[in-house]
Amino acid sequence: MNDKNKLTLLKAIIIFLVLIYLMALYQLHQTEPIKYIHGTYQNIDAPPLYTFTFNSYEGTYFISYRFAALGEGTFEKYENNTYICYDKIGETFLLTLLHDGFLYYDSENEIVVKVVKKSDVPMTVIPK
Repeated sequence: MNDKNKLTLLKAIIIFLVLIYLMALYQLHQTEPIKYIHGTYQNIDAPPLYTFTFNSYEGTYFISYRFAALGEGTFEKYENNTYICYDKIGETFLLTLLHDGFLYYDSENEIVVKVVKKSDVPMTVIPK
């Protein structure tokens, strides 16, 4: 095997290893939970009925369902990717962030809703 073939083989091996490394990083990123709750979330089912807004600067959240207020209050970080939310009417619930959003149990409609992060900017939908 001459030097030119050895160099070509070495380049191919390096490119292959870099591709494997990048694929592993991508998979790791897909399974790592969201680090900060700050932003706007919506349910993944069509049409988007649930909107969640979390403002880390003020420590407040707002939940709307079909453009009507469903809940609002304050929140605090509990551990890693888990948050405690305190509703203004006295209810408390936990949210654990997943890699793309979180699961929420709507007790009024008795349904578990999966929501995904749509924006890093908290956008509040003002009910009519």
